[in-house]
Amino acid sequence: MIRNLTLGLVVLALAFECMLTPGKSHAGDDDSVRIPGFESEIALLEKSAEQGDAKDQFALGFLYELGIGVDKDDVRAFYWIKKAAEQGLAVAQSNLGVRYFHGRGIPQDYSQALRWLQQAASQGDIDGQFNLGMMLDRGNGIPKDAKRAFPWVKKAAEAGHPLAQAYLGTMYLAGEAVPQNYEIAYGWISLASDQGYSPADRLKQQIFPALTPSQRTRIPILAAELRRTVNSKQKK
Repeated sequence: MIRNLTLGLVVLALAFECMLTPGKSHAGDDDSVRIPGFESEIALLEKSAEQGDAKDQFALGFLYELGIGVDKDDVRAFYWIKKAAEQGLAVAQSNLGVRYFHGRGIPQDYSQALRWLQQAASQGDIDGQFNLGMMLDRGNGIPKDAKRAFPWVKKAAEAGHPLAQAYLGTMYLAGEAVPQNYEIAYGWISLASDQGYSPADRLKQQIFPALTPSQRTRIPILAAELRRTVNSKQKK
């Protein structure tokens, strides 16, 4: 059993750099990137977006968000990303949900954030699944519901999302949505670490000394099973 490892310490150790963590508005930023000769590409993209191409609408919105070839503009970014989301483009729906969550280009609206993340998640967008799970688990502007959150985080983790894998590990440590299981927790966090997610490395270092010898012996076998699960999901 892990002793003296509180959930608060777990969350602090992970220091998640995920999309639902507080973001900044780009309004007033002056670090837009101009690319010589890119104006013609922007013009073609705008024409296609205006004609209703959802992928180009999202691409144009993303350029406005980042300020590549155009001035950064959260309002215009929101406009085009919303157009794409309304046509059913999952990645746009996921991005739109995050925009409503932070109030980027529009007033903050948690109910709209939940709506669009649910649509993205239901289409299999792994960022949407992870962010929906986190929103439900944390209770951001909605009732906290760890049990509803768990399957969405698990879907994203099994699809190979490293932040979701680390977060899923903390859910097994917390034991709210599922029975507490430190071995499974360590296994998922190890997968996130293997993908280069550095906060997972720090968490592993905190957990490992508290595991019993028998738990340490079983972990490599469990981690291998989890990797097979992830690999099989990614092949589908």
